[in-house]
Amino acid sequence: MNVDDPLLTISVAYYNEPNHLKEWINQKSIWDKMVMPIHLQIIDDGSQITPASEIIKDGVSNISLYRVTEDLGFNSHGCRNLGMKVAPTSWVLLSDIDMIYPISTLNEILLDIENFKISHDRYYQFKYINRKSITLNNFLVHKDAFWKTGGYDEEFVGMHYGDRTFLFNLDQFATETYIGYHVRMPRGPRIWYIVPGLIKTEYPNDEVILHPESILNTPSLLKKLNDRIDVRNKSAEGRASKKVIQFEWERLI
Repeated sequence: MNVDDPLLTISVAYYNEPNHLKEWINQKSIWDKMVMPIHLQIIDDGSQITPASEIIKDGVSNISLYRVTEDLGFNSHGCRNLGMKVAPTSWVLLSDIDMIYPISTLNEILLDIENFKISHDRYYQFKYINRKSITLNNFLVHKDAFWKTGGYDEEFVGMHYGDRTFLFNLDQFATETYIGYHVRMPRGPRIWYIVPGLIKTEYPNDEVILHPESILNTPSLLKKLNDRIDVRNKSAEGRASKKVIQFEWERLI
């Protein structure tokens, strides 16, 4: 392996949140001063108001930008599937956009990867610096463990749902582990609700995100989906039958 090849990819789904994306670019300028490089990968989930391409420009090392060509509604899990497919490294940190990772944690992860101190049969969670809890939907995982699950189930596309279902599935193949990695979430808890034609997500003193409501999110529909997906996740044949990345996409950078 070339010394300039990254050991770690951080894959982030983006949707019309330019201020947070700018913060990631600022953070990357700090990472670039680190001894070992990190690849930053942005997956634009079909943003129509402020596409990521308006923020990220070509010519920056170790950054890639992909775009889902159509706004399908809430599709961050499809974006995560795409991110795991195209990531240039075996170890991937799947992150929400509203996270900031301390340099000390990133250095620790890089050293753990380089020195084989972390295992393919574990996935690694992060503890909030500013909260008394562990993040559920931001974790470090090896591609081998991720794809044993078949990936995130894209039957949930269009619904603000599905992350815990994936993690329950991942637990069959990798042990959830916390070994001291930390993360900071700069904004407060979200409030999300359905308004006619939209899923609306609000954060105190922050950007408001509006997703098209492509599927009517009702308790009865969720139960039917969960029952069907639970059956699918219980067998190797079922997991292999998952249809992932069921959308058009392109690489921009």
